[in-house]
Amino acid sequence: MSLIDIFTNTRQASQTRRLQTEFEYSTGRDVRGAAKAQRVAENVGELNLLMLVTMRALLDKGVVTYEDLGRYFAQIDAIDGKADGKITLEDVRNALGLRAPASP
Repeated sequence: MSLIDIFTNTRQASQTRRLQTEFEYSTGRDVRGAAKAQRVAENVGELNLLMLVTMRALLDKGVVTYEDLGRYFAQIDAIDGKADGKITLEDVRNALGLRAPASP
């Protein structure tokens, strides 16, 4: 199993379990919450697909190797000081030198 498969399967399974729990909790109690959880699940699926397409294209074109991806994953995961497989939007913005949008 490749690094991409491991990453994708692990993250997707974790997110799916969390969203399923949220869905089960909100069923019959909060229709808006269930709809929001559904939109989040769809967004996660789209982001997973985009990430995988990007990684596959970079690998197929020889721009990066599996080893490169593993190294980048570890480096970027540690940006927030925790090697936990997660990163916040604020940390992404900071790493890219971007500012958060102004509040209305």
